[in-house]
Amino acid sequence: MITMKSPEYLSKDILDEDFVRVFRFPFLVQMALGSCRVHLKARFITIPTLGQKLYTVMSIIICSLLYFNITKLYLPLYYQHSIVYYLFLAVTGLDQLSFFANLIHVRFLNGETNTAFCIMMQRIDRNMKIDHNNILNKTVIRANIFTITFIILIYVVLVISTIMLNEYSLVTLFGLLYGQLIFMVEMAHCSNLILFFFTRVRFVNAIIKNHVHPENQNQPPKLVRYFVTNRITRYLAAQTHDFIVNDTDVYLKQIFEGFSMFTDIYRFQVCLFCIKIVVLSLLTFELCFVAVQRNLLETKNLTNYYIMTYSVIGFFTALYVSGRCELFFREIRETKRLAVAVLLQYQEGPLREKATRMLKIIEESTPQFSVYDMWNMDGYIFIKICSLVTNLIVTLLQFAYL
Repeated sequence: MITMKSPEYLSKDILDEDFVRVFRFPFLVQMALGSCRVHLKARFITIPTLGQKLYTVMSIIICSLLYFNITKLYLPLYYQHSIVYYLFLAVTGLDQLSFFANLIHVRFLNGETNTAFCIMMQRIDRNMKIDHNNILNKTVIRANIFTITFIILIYVVLVISTIMLNEYSLVTLFGLLYGQLIFMVEMAHCSNLILFFFTRVRFVNAIIKNHVHPENQNQPPKLVRYFVTNRITRYLAAQTHDFIVNDTDVYLKQIFEGFSMFTDIYRFQVCLFCIKIVVLSLLTFELCFVAVQRNLLETKNLTNYYIMTYSVIGFFTALYVSGRCELFFREIRETKRLAVAVLLQYQEGPLREKATRMLKIIEESTPQFSVYDMWNMDGYIFIKICSLVTNLIVTLLQFAYL
């Protein structure tokens, strides 16, 4: 006898339309690039299909041939100068290896974990009733559209410049552009997922603030188009939530669990990105430095400019990701401060117990974006990267002139 599965089990992999709308744009872009982590059809989420994986394999093969064509076309220009020759080979080789590693990781690994992460994010929104506050979701939607569109436009400009300067280089350098675009879109999506968790923690804080400091919570604030301010969040929370009846400790625990899943999934991309930006910046500087010394930096050699442009974009992306991480961790510190304020206000009772549970959750499972226990992603990581690159560049200059 066949038994029907429970409705809860049947619906757990089906995403709400409002939630799908939040991540639809990055999903479509990554589907076109062959780097989407999940397959979404009719709001049902699964691991990538066989056809999508074959599409990715075909992309890897084609890009491998294009990378080989780059080395075949441009390396002979530097063959008489061994230092520049090997530097150029190292730069293109590093870019190719990072492209392969990133694409294989997002498409062929952690398939079940990726689907579980999407379901976890929706469960957070359902429990917190975020669907009643579409402004929070619209903030993430705008961030997705703006960041990814901006990155695409940069590479469109590079393509147009290629067509204007040298038509043959467009096909030759397509593999380089394609690999870099996939990586940058992935990092932009990573930073916007941090924004997703940031807005949820800020919403929890708004619920507590409305209880601890109830003044002006029901006064409609002036809406800011591209960012949810504290006043807006407090106003939204006051319409649907109350610290007395809502389980803010459960909300916080689920947010921390979701962020832990996020760091487990994305720490490989962040590690690869940070290592690549440091090594590529040093190789690019040394390549340009030696090429200028020997008068080899030709104006029509677009590969050199692509590499330099990618290094600049990489530093801005690092600043963007580290800034988002710092905002998230500061909001958690604010949660801790508000929980202590509740403890000071109540000497006993259920609200004091709830605040105690929240403090315990923060103390025992404080979120950290640890990259394989080597470093933590926060607001200072960008400064550390710049400091490291600057020190190494000064060292290279000392070897060159002293």
